[in-house]
Amino acid sequence: MSKTGRVLRIEKTSIHDREGLRTVVFLKGCPLRCKWCSTPESQRMEIEKRYGKDMTVEEVVKELCKDEIFFFHSGEVLKDVEIPDMEMLKKMAEVIRAEDPEAAVKVKGE
Repeated sequence: MSKTGRVLRIEKTSIHDREGLRTVVFLKGCPLRCKWCSTPESQRMEIEKRYGKDMTVEEVVKELCKDEIFFFHSGEVLKDVEIPDMEMLKKMAEVIRAEDPEAAVKVKGE
């Protein structure tokens, strides 16, 4: 059975936080309560109105691969918020690296 996680949203063509173009996966359940948080809707694990849906690792990776042409093989996949479900990120990294062994998966804050 595939790993399922709670995805807040997938932001396409993000240019914030660092140089370059990327697709950012925002996951629900961030345990931090940063005063400067730009996505407080990511903090609660529950699906709230239009915030969040359950997706399998394969579904998330399929969405990421739709934008592959824009990445120019820069090899970076960024998970934007720190969450308790690191297993979801690990499974995503395994699937992505199977397709592209040089891909780097980074967690914001590392």
